[in-house]
Order: sequence, then structure tokens, then C-alpha cells
Amino acid sequence: MQNSKGKTTTQAPNLTTSKDTVRRAPIGDSKLDQIREIVRRNPALIWYTKDYEHLDEESVMEAVLNYGSWQETQKLLRILGMRRAKKLFETMTSRKRCNFEPMVKHYFQIYFKRYAS
Repeated sequence: MQNSKGKTTTQAPNLTTSKDTVRRAPIGDSKLDQIREIVRRNPALIWYTKDYEHLDEESVMEAVLNYGSWQETQKLLRILGMRRAKKLFETMTSRKRCNFEPMVKHYFQIYFKRYAS
């Protein structure tokens, strides 16, 4: 990056965290590829992009829980693991803006309470 005098400078990454940001261990590349494969097999889940390589686990989880079949949901939960899926779901639903359908949100709150305790 160049400043106003034409000198090259480097900027430190933004290390601030918001209230909505939760630090969690990164998911492995192989698992991320596996959950992206769910969307590759059913592109109607995420119709707004064809670039599946840049989808994160939250985007895929949101699409699968909202619009996917039960088989796709179970596959996602097997790949992520029940605890990680529950933690991710709780993080996503605790934000001010939540994109889960109300019935989906309610169902999976009960589901994770029962099966991921």
C-alpha cells in the first residue's frame, strides 16, 4: 500500500473484535471442502454464487438448515460434529440479525438442546 508521499507501507490487520465475533478453532480444509460439496451437489441451496470455494461454514450451514433436505442436514451435522454445529448455530442465532427462518431457528434450538447436550 502506498501513502500520500509514494512510500510503500504495510498496514496491521484489524484485530478488533465486535460483540458478535466469536473466536473458534478454524475448521479443517478437508471438512470445509466436504460441506461445500453439499452445495455443489445442490446449487439451489446457494443460488447467488457459483464460487463455492469462498463459502464459509456459516453460509453453508445457514443454507442447508433453511433450504436443504433432511439428508443434507444430517450430512452437514456428521461432518461438523454435533458440538461444533451447536456452537456455530448458537453464535449465528445470538446476533442482532439472524437469517434463519423462524420455524427453522425454533426447531434447531430444540434439536441441539436435546441431541448436543
